[in-house]
Amino acid sequence: MAELNLDRDSDAEFTSDDDGENDDYVPVNQHDIDPDQQPNNIPFDVTELPAQLAATDGHLQEEVQVALYQQQSDSSRDYIAKFNTAPVKSITLSKLRGLYSKKDSKGAMALLRHRRKLIVDDEHRVQQDGPNVIPRIGPHFIDHTLYIGSRRGLDAALPKIIADHNWQIILNLTNTHRLWPDSNMACLPFDPLGRMMYIGTRLQEQLWLAMVPNTFFQHDHPSNAREQFPTLGAPASTLSQQHALMIIMFIAFALEDMRLQDIHCIEHYPLPLTRATVKASTEILGRDGDNNRHIVLRLVDAKNLHAAFHTKWRNWVDRAPVAWKQDGFLQNNSPVGVTIRYGQNQPLRVNGAFDVEGTNWENDRDYKHIRQFTFSLATHISYLDVEEWHDVPEDNLLDAHEVLYDKPDTDESREQVDVRNLPLFNNDGCEVNVYSEEGLRVPRRIPTLFRNCGALLNLRSVHDLFASEDNNEENARNSVPFYVYPVAFTKDIGNVQSHGLMTNFNRRFTLIDNAMRPHLPNDDEDENNSIAGDGPGPDGEDNPPRLGSSVLHGINCQVYNELSHRVRDEAKFHPVQLGMISTAMAGTTAKKITAQRRWQHRLDQCNVGLPHERFVDKVSGNDQPQALRFENTYTLDVHRLSNDRQNGRAIYEHIITPLLKAWSHPTVLQPIKDSMVVFKPDLIPSLFAWATYPLTALIDALWDAHRHSIKANAVLEPCVIEVMSMLERALNYAHTGNARVLCRRLMDRAWMSLGLIHDGLPCISDTFISSASLITASSKVVIRQDGWPVDQQTRRPLTSSRRSQQFTYGKDHYEAYEARFTIRHAIKNFPDGKYSDIPDLSMRIACYSAEIAIRVYLEDIKRLVQERVVKELRPILDGNDRPAQRYANERHTALGRWLDEDFPLSYSSSVLPYLLRAVVNTNGGNAKLEL
Repeated sequence: MAELNLDRDSDAEFTSDDDGENDDYVPVNQHDIDPDQQPNNIPFDVTELPAQLAATDGHLQEEVQVALYQQQSDSSRDYIAKFNTAPVKSITLSKLRGLYSKKDSKGAMALLRHRRKLIVDDEHRVQQDGPNVIPRIGPHFIDHTLYIGSRRGLDAALPKIIADHNWQIILNLTNTHRLWPDSNMACLPFDPLGRMMYIGTRLQEQLWLAMVPNTFFQHDHPSNAREQFPTLGAPASTLSQQHALMIIMFIAFALEDMRLQDIHCIEHYPLPLTRATVKASTEILGRDGDNNRHIVLRLVDAKNLHAAFHTKWRNWVDRAPVAWKQDGFLQNNSPVGVTIRYGQNQPLRVNGAFDVEGTNWENDRDYKHIRQFTFSLATHISYLDVEEWHDVPEDNLLDAHEVLYDKPDTDESREQVDVRNLPLFNNDGCEVNVYSEEGLRVPRRIPTLFRNCGALLNLRSVHDLFASEDNNEENARNSVPFYVYPVAFTKDIGNVQSHGLMTNFNRRFTLIDNAMRPHLPNDDEDENNSIAGDGPGPDGEDNPPRLGSSVLHGINCQVYNELSHRVRDEAKFHPVQLGMISTAMAGTTAKKITAQRRWQHRLDQCNVGLPHERFVDKVSGNDQPQALRFENTYTLDVHRLSNDRQNGRAIYEHIITPLLKAWSHPTVLQPIKDSMVVFKPDLIPSLFAWATYPLTALIDALWDAHRHSIKANAVLEPCVIEVMSMLERALNYAHTGNARVLCRRLMDRAWMSLGLIHDGLPCISDTFISSASLITASSKVVIRQDGWPVDQQTRRPLTSSRRSQQFTYGKDHYEAYEARFTIRHAIKNFPDGKYSDIPDLSMRIACYSAEIAIRVYLEDIKRLVQERVVKELRPILDGNDRPAQRYANERHTALGRWLDEDFPLSYSSSVLPYLLRAVVNTNGGNAKLEL
């Protein structure tokens, strides 16, 4: 039976092309907004893909990792077998650099004819073991914060200060349908589905209310265990419109009670509860046609609103009408403030400002009323190629450190040293290291003239960073899962992400957590009582105090080059990642006004400069950021800290600072150094331009060949659009290393994705693009259309551009495109013997074209019926009404049988009843259908 898609999000993600009237609180131009080109609204993820390029049949990231050690692809498919037998040639980065410098596009495109792997030759790398090449740790940044209050109200937003004339909250209650931005559910101590409501901003932070279960406030309640979180069964994070309107009315009630501005409630509990009745009852959503009101709250106003939530919520709920409380939502849940910010990239541990930073942390929040604090800290690690040094006076070293050692604190054999009598250099000309009490290296000289060298990770060595503590030669395991993301077509150089912390860093992290864990209550202070402890403590004595469970948790880690922040600091994606050229090519047939505006926008952008040209232009010049950025995300259970630690200064001094300093500890830094690939100064931006030049040269050639036709609104051959789409997906892979951007069925057949994953550099099969046309200087690129692959069931041509066209122009636009492609392909591949009884060839082709068109038409009817019926059945099948579910299952079964029919519009008694049974709601009473 045909497979039925009951995925909740199968249709919701696509852009609507509805040009009709919108609800009054939705911005009228929302359909002109491309979400992939908007400011970033989630914590920075270097590997994130635009929704329009996330392939439904994309490769798995695990395949990239396996390919590091395996050159061949395991498959019996003929096109993969041919790929496996093709020889692999090497090419150096120097060779690509030369082609790029000479703008030898034909020479570059010719490289795409064969499988190739890229060799980054020594000319472009820096040897890390020289006496004048040293690692630089820092600067440090905070890049993401998430605060959750511990009481009803706005504790997450309120500072620990009495007055501040610059502080404010801006309430915006017209965007309550906004989705919670953080996809990492582990950062929330409750299930967010159906509980989150955006209400505005606190300085640069988003301000939300979470309607948490009342058991949330009982910290030891069983329902606060992650596997026991109460759920509402909601499909998304937003409150239902009814619940959101209730919260709006409470805020209106509170602001009226505060006599704030002109806020007044004619009716505190409007019935029926609709947006229209709320607007008729209060000005909180806007005055006289204003549908997007912003209300500024001063610090005193915010504190008063918080007090109303804290003290008046229960009475207000008790007085609410029965109709508002039928589902128990108001009675069983309470509003708690949540703030979130991402992408701030604010520096930490600034020299000379440590005390100022501690004061800022102290004043920013009252941590005694914060339940949980999630944050991302980033540290840059790079190398310096030093030309001149300045020796640090020995007296300065001794003033800063009472004692210095010859080894780190992890080496039990370490001894104190007298720097006055210690040589500065060893026999190799390298500095003789000394270490502080806490095990950190103390520089004895500082560079005064140097050049910054960028770095990436050697992906073949990354496993050492995540090796399990109990690893041995026979049993090599990882402590946490991690994924590698090669960049610039190198295959084995790039970025990494993991669902935990690096092994050696985790050891330092554990020490920090242990220092912050509270002692268990009623612990026997008698050190001779063995029950009071469980082994030797840091001072060597037995039976240290017993500690509670961890308060600091490592959530995830990502390591990437900071150039990514340069090209997409506030935007979600740089244009080079968006597939803009293929959508510009496909938009010439756009019909609706919104789609036409989007097409013109993309065309204008491409005419100004193609995305890869704009990328090169942005990162050109000296002193581009190129350090390797190590970014960890943590969660701190603030409510479990001891009372004397529940303040900003303690968190800054005992958690933030030690976490940042841990990167400098030799046990953490040495394995990182061993896994780094260090490049010559200012080379990494050029690495992308040189390595992708064969691909971008082909993109340029195709664009130049068709740009005038696109401007004239001509309909391009679909094969041209699909080749361009595949090239743009490959270019995205060069920048992200995310295999999900690679369409498996089509790009494997073209050898593009196979080459990217198994060799590094892409290659293109001669069955898609004529190899001769890539090397002949006078010829245009020839795309082979006759043998374009098709789906074996539907006989429709395989495409790469489906999602980008659907997201940009709408589903109906793509369906028309696919229908044209199918008909054109069928005509060009007219089967021998088809309609052989018709002597006129043109009439035979016309009949076959009509057959294909009808086939496409029938498939569209099937799809439309399936979508409509599944949409109707989904809530019933997800509900608790057993009789209704039984009838819904019968309709679902009938739908599947009808979809399997070859002639779905037949009046046959073996076909039509299934259709009627699927589409007609019998209400559980009249299951018998008569023809």
